[in-house]
Amino acid sequence: MERKPRRRIQTSFSEEEYLRLKKKADEAGLAVPVFLRQAADAMGVRAALNADVPVLIHEVRAAGASLAKLVKIAEDGGMLEAEDLRKALADSRAAEKKIFRAYLR
Repeated sequence: MERKPRRRIQTSFSEEEYLRLKKKADEAGLAVPVFLRQAADAMGVRAALNADVPVLIHEVRAAGASLAKLVKIAEDGGMLEAEDLRKALADSRAAEKKIFRAYLR
């Protein structure tokens, strides 16, 4: 015999969020509370962001912007090696995307 849940959690949703939730529960053939319990059980937990991650993303973006300026100088006939700078810029952008995917999705 399954025991009836005894703890209550109260939360609020925007109308749009609730309608999406209700639609998913309906599609699964479940009441919203049952759907939420099952979703919570199945959900992987992502740790809260470390406060330094937004700073890290800002710094990586700033470095990328600086590299982009150097690439432009090199392409315009400066004394810098454009291909090396393009690779550094691509690496910087790839690092930014990895950070973004890991922490902000």
